Amino acid sequence: MRPFLVVCFCSVFGCKSVGADIAPLTQTFSSALHNALERCLQRVEHAYLDDPEFEFNLQTHCQALAQQLATKDLSPYIQQPLDRNLTLEQVMDLQSISATINTRHTTSTYGFDFQGLHSILDSTLVLEQERDLSMWRRFLNWLAGLFDKTETQQPDWLKEWLAKLSIPEGMTQALYTAMVILLSILFLAIVVAELRAAGIRNWLKRRSQRYQLGDTKPPDSPDAMLTWDAILRLPAREKILGSYNKLLHLLANKNLIPKDESLTNHELQTCLEKSLGGEQAVFRQLIRGVEATLYGDIPPDQNSIDQISRQTSRYAESLDSR
Repeated sequence: MRPFLVVCFCSVFGCKSVGADIAPLTQTFSSALHNALERCLQRVEHAYLDDPEFEFNLQTHCQALAQQLATKDLSPYIQQPLDRNLTLEQVMDLQSISATINTRHTTSTYGFDFQGLHSILDSTLVLEQERDLSMWRRFLNWLAGLFDKTETQQPDWLKEWLAKLSIPEGMTQALYTAMVILLSILFLAIVVAELRAAGIRNWLKRRSQRYQLGDTKPPDSPDAMLTWDAILRLPAREKILGSYNKLLHLLANKNLIPKDESLTNHELQTCLEKSLGGEQAVFRQLIRGVEATLYGDIPPDQNSIDQISRQTSRYAESLDSR
């Protein structure tokens, strides 16, 4: 896991040697530096909520972090010092790396007993007998046989019926072809009538209009109908997902993001930052919390979810008051 962290770290800041020793990196990202990074990001988030035009400066807003970085020797891993011209993106990346290094994971191995596996497989792998063809499948096979060039003779029942009518042999093939065409037209007419009865045209029209901006109101999800006070009283998982759905509903109503359900979270974030003209730290943190809750091996703890939900609520109120 740690070599992978070095590669990620180098991809952001530029490494001199990917194969450098990992131990200095572990010592560099100490608990003191980790706490300074956490406090810095919390201070930036509060400052951004108070002033949407907030511009980050390391020396001004995070002096403790700047002092911590000034004492660290990161020259084996990066090309430039971190105590000057450090952007907010770099601080967030450092916090992610530090959080991973300062987290200890325990793994367990389990043994498996395969003695009863064969008896289980013998009872489950039972070959089913081939079923008789349905009437629909027989009809399709009969239609396929009509266009088989190797089949030149008519079915026996049709030959007997035509013989009773005393039709000349020259007209037999023409009558047979006309019956096939008539049956095909009848079959297509039935299909078209069923599709019209099912309202396929209205469904296609609604589907084409679903992703247009500004002409239709997005559907109200159950979370979007709840108040923020009700969402903040939900359990941890439902709380962060409810905050996510509530905020998306608000942003879509204000035309700050497209009403397009196919967009990913990061595409929505890009659209929001273009609409508001700046980086949206609260929305970025909400996305990370939702993705960690849904897909992460270790979901966020209760305190982190509470903090993210409260910040999202204040962020939504500031947008709603515009």
